Amino acid sequence: MIFKALGAVACLTVMAIPSRADTIDISGFYLGGTLLKGTSSSIQTWENNGLDPEIDDFRPNSPQVGAFGGYNFIDGSTLFGLEFDVRTDTTKEKQDANLSKYEAIYPQQYGYGSGGLGHSFYSSYEGGLSRSDRRQSYSYEETFSPTLSARVGHQINNVLLFARAGAGGALISEKITDDDSGSVYCGQTQTFTAYDQFGNFKNYMVGCSNPYAGKVQVKERDSFRPTATLALGAEYHFEKMFARVEGELRHIFLDDKLLLSPSDGATRYAISTSIGFRF
Repeated sequence: MIFKALGAVACLTVMAIPSRADTIDISGFYLGGTLLKGTSSSIQTWENNGLDPEIDDFRPNSPQVGAFGGYNFIDGSTLFGLEFDVRTDTTKEKQDANLSKYEAIYPQQYGYGSGGLGHSFYSSYEGGLSRSDRRQSYSYEETFSPTLSARVGHQINNVLLFARAGAGGALISEKITDDDSGSVYCGQTQTFTAYDQFGNFKNYMVGCSNPYAGKVQVKERDSFRPTATLALGAEYHFEKMFARVEGELRHIFLDDKLLLSPSDGATRYAISTSIGFRF
């Protein structure tokens, strides 16, 4: 859908440009900067990381900024070229899990303890409180993503229509935070056993003493994963400057190197706008 829309825009742009005999020579070296924004496929979490199911549908969608440089070779109206680009996420993508909370208060100072089969007596127990207030989050950031691409295109006056295919990598920083510091657990519990007239019994917890708080656990990992890129775009050249719009599909081969599941990876879909300068 993105590529079809770009193709239509490029065609309309070409139709609107008047014919010129002195077409700009776009061969040679160039540099530029770019801004990308889009969406991605979801990443599934690993159950043995203790992550809540609400983080299963995580999507790395941070905007990216980058720089690129390359060389254009023109044969008639056909372009061949190489381009190298680097980019980084502008923000860390973070997703929180809304875990269920509960609180158990033990104010009762009594219970029914057993004094023998069919008999019971009144007993007192220490009260207390236990509480679950656990928070989990997952963050993902591509801190450095280089790509080397080959380009082929067709120049019509000052407009270049091109396709790009490349391979590279992504340095991914991720973090799983399990904050259980707001929880209170019983260091020791008081129970009683109640019997009925038939000798059956049940155990009940009526107290919570020596309580202790939960803790914060953090898992972090940096890993470099391979990527593959396909893109279609259009450039408009004027003097030594040019403007570019491009639709891109980039697949990140996650495998089992992250804290996430060993899936087929994540695919990012983005539209970028760029400004460049030719030497």
